[in-house]
Amino acid sequence: MGRFINAGNSFLRKDRNLPVYVDKSMLISYTNSLIDTSSNCICVSRPRRFGKTMAANMIAAYYDESCNSRDLFSGLKIEEDHSFSSHLNRYPVVFIDAGGFFASLPEKKEMVQKLNDAIVCELSEQYPEAITEAENTIQLAISKINERTGKSFVFVIDEWDALFREYKDSISEQKAFLDLLRSLFKNRASGQSIALCYMTGILPIKKYNTQSALNNFTEFTMLDPLSLAPFVGFNEEEVEILCKKHDMDFNQMKRWYDGYSFSDIHSVYSPFSVVSSITFHKFKNYWTSTSSFDDAKQYINMDFDGLKDSITKMISGERCYVNVRSFENDFVTLHDKNQVMTLLIHLGYLAYDEATSQAYIPNLEVSQRLSDSIISSNWGFASSALSVSQNLLQSTWDGNEAAVARINNR
Repeated sequence: MGRFINAGNSFLRKDRNLPVYVDKSMLISYTNSLIDTSSNCICVSRPRRFGKTMAANMIAAYYDESCNSRDLFSGLKIEEDHSFSSHLNRYPVVFIDAGGFFASLPEKKEMVQKLNDAIVCELSEQYPEAITEAENTIQLAISKINERTGKSFVFVIDEWDALFREYKDSISEQKAFLDLLRSLFKNRASGQSIALCYMTGILPIKKYNTQSALNNFTEFTMLDPLSLAPFVGFNEEEVEILCKKHDMDFNQMKRWYDGYSFSDIHSVYSPFSVVSSITFHKFKNYWTSTSSFDDAKQYINMDFDGLKDSITKMISGERCYVNVRSFENDFVTLHDKNQVMTLLIHLGYLAYDEATSQAYIPNLEVSQRLSDSIISSNWGFASSALSVSQNLLQSTWDGNEAAVARINNR
C-alpha cells in the first residue's frame, strides 16, 4: 500500500463509519460506463465541502486492486448495479491529492517535477520488473507497466486546480502541471495504459483563448453538472429522510441550506452544512465558515461594472443576468463583473439558473456571509440599506407575505 499507488480503502471505511452518510454510490455506475472508452477522462468541479473528496475516496477504493472493498458497498445502491462486480478491485489506482502534496512541500520550487518523481519512484517500487531508469516520467512508467503486465490504470486526481488557487503567481508551475496532465491524458502512447481518469477541483479546467487546456475531458460544473447533477450536494428527498431520522426541522433546513438548482434537480442543499447541523443539532453558518472569502471579496470590492449594486440587489432577493462564457477558470484574469460573478458561482456563493442565465443567492447561510462582507468593507449606501435587504430576504424565505409587502411599500 503506497502514498499514491493502490492506497487501499481505509478512507472509504472511515467515511462509511460516519453517523450521517448519504448514498452517492451510483456515481460508480457512470464511471464504469466510461472504462476503456474515448470518453474516459472527466473533471468534476464544485465548491469546497461539497463532497468531492468523499467521492474520490469512494471511486479509488472501488477500483483499487490491492484490497477487497465489497463489504464497504454492502447495502448501497451500486451493489445492485449490473456493472458492480465487473470492475470491483480490478485496477491499479493512482490517487493524487494535488492540494495536499503541494502544501506539504517545504520548498515551493519544482513542485510538479517533485510530484512526477515521487510517483515514478513508487511505481518503480511496486513494479520493479517493468521499470528501468529510462522510464523517468509517469507517462513512460505506466506505458511500460502496461506493455509488460497488460494492466491499465485508474487515475483519481483530487484538487487538480490547487496550483491555480493557492499559487496564483507560479505561472511556470501551473504550465508544468498542465503539461504533465497533457502527457498523460492527451498522449496517444499512454492512452491504452489508462482505463479511467476521475479528476476533481473547485474550478473547471483552465482556459486559454476560450479553449480548455485539456479539451478531451468532459466537464461537470456548477454551471451545468449534466448527468452528474444527482451527485452534487444533497437533494430534497435525501434531506427529508435525514431530517426525519435525526429529528430536525425540515423547513428550517431548507431555509438555511437549500437553493442551488440545476436543469433536472431544482433543490440542492449544501451537504457540509446539512451534516453539521444534524451532528450538532443546531442551524448556523457551517459551510461559509470553513473557507476564506478573501479572494472573492477582493474582486467584489473592485466594483467592476456596478458589481456591488448587483450583489446588494441579490441580497434583497433579486436575480441578476450573468454571462458565464468569458471566465477563464482562474483567479488572475478577472476584469469584469461577469467573470467575478461566474467565479462566485463556482465557489458556491452564488447559484445559477441556466435557463435564464441569472445568478442569485441560494440560501440564508450564504446571504449572511455576503452581508457580513459588505458591512466589513463599508460600502456606504449599500451598507446602510443592507438591513432592509436582509429583512426582505428573510421574510421571503419565511413565506411571510405581509412582511414582504410592508417592506416593499416603505
